[in-house]
Amino acid sequence: MNLSPRTKGIVCAAVGLGGLCFTGAAAGDWPQWRGPNRDGVSAETGWLTTWPADGPKVAWKKNVGSGYSGVAVVGDRLYTAGNIEGFVKTADVIYCLNVADGKEIWKQSYDSAKGAYGGPRATPTVDGDCLFMLSRHGDLLCLAVTDGSVKWRKNVRADFGVGKEPHEWGLSCSPLVLGDRLILDLGKLLVLNKADGARLSSLGDDGPGFSSPVAFDLGGQPHVTSFNQFGLVLYNLTANKEIGRAEWKAKYLANVATPVVDGGRIFISSGYGRGCALFQASPEGLKSLYENTNLSSECISGVLHQGCLYSVSGEQGNTGSLKCLDFATGQVKWEHAGFKVGGGLTIADGKILHLADNGQLTLVAAAPDAYQELARAKVLGPNCWTQPVLANGRIYCRNNKGDLVCLDVRGQ
Repeated sequence: MNLSPRTKGIVCAAVGLGGLCFTGAAAGDWPQWRGPNRDGVSAETGWLTTWPADGPKVAWKKNVGSGYSGVAVVGDRLYTAGNIEGFVKTADVIYCLNVADGKEIWKQSYDSAKGAYGGPRATPTVDGDCLFMLSRHGDLLCLAVTDGSVKWRKNVRADFGVGKEPHEWGLSCSPLVLGDRLILDLGKLLVLNKADGARLSSLGDDGPGFSSPVAFDLGGQPHVTSFNQFGLVLYNLTANKEIGRAEWKAKYLANVATPVVDGGRIFISSGYGRGCALFQASPEGLKSLYENTNLSSECISGVLHQGCLYSVSGEQGNTGSLKCLDFATGQVKWEHAGFKVGGGLTIADGKILHLADNGQLTLVAAAPDAYQELARAKVLGPNCWTQPVLANGRIYCRNNKGDLVCLDVRGQ
């Protein structure tokens, strides 16, 4: 497993003994939300970036049920989740599929009321022989990756008294593994023993947003972000305490995008004109570096590449702009209008994979001088609100009704 120096620092600080967060994952794997470093960056190189007019080769398609869950990919297996409506009740289904042909290896289901914008929001997290998944209603499962059997199960509301329903959209946090700990951003930061789900601590007392936590090293100790209804809150896991907070109120309580962390700098953005901000973290707290409305992203998490942040400004399903911002100053380097705001973007080998709401997959150079489109293809029907994933030479895209497509871009 190849880890960046930043990731190695996070892992070693979190475990304390130099152990790994993710076991059994190779360099091209995508074991959790936003990838191995939880930053939207893929380490892939040598994949096909010149596409025919009708797009990359379709390896397979499969419907996995309604929802917004992304995919986790480890080795020859893919993991995702969706909601299936039955005659009497609905259920969330967690799938394990073969990446080569999309055939089902196993599935595990549990009753789950559909509600508004039905289906799960979180992306499964794979760590060694365990898969962790949180439902929109607070069901937290640990499954064996071998056969999908349940190792343990909790409900964060019933068992821990956290995660009150935010607005109408349900809990959206994708679990974070740090060493032997499982961490959830539910307004309160919930820290569990990943082996059995026992609570180790819960920190803070804010209402839950829709974001997911990011871990990073600060002063040789692991810290974790919480982007909740109040705003941005920072926790020191060694001291087991909050060290700083910055109020950031968004319309509909919609603090959704996962923070982007670079060293001790933390970037956040929210939609409905709220804008974006950059903070400097230190053991003493959070210091504002800038705040502006140059980027106002409702749901799409930005990706940092060579000093520039790339994201889409606008609300889901509306027309927005793909933007390149100078990360340090927040100034716009370029923007390109006309994108239906949807799934967001992933960066690999200096190239942006952008999935729009209408199922249009666009390949763009991740360069600060100008918008440069390299290729595009219509790969799915609407509505696509899930991040595209590139792992081991395959691109995975999904829409809200559960159509999942695998595109083969393996180089020769």
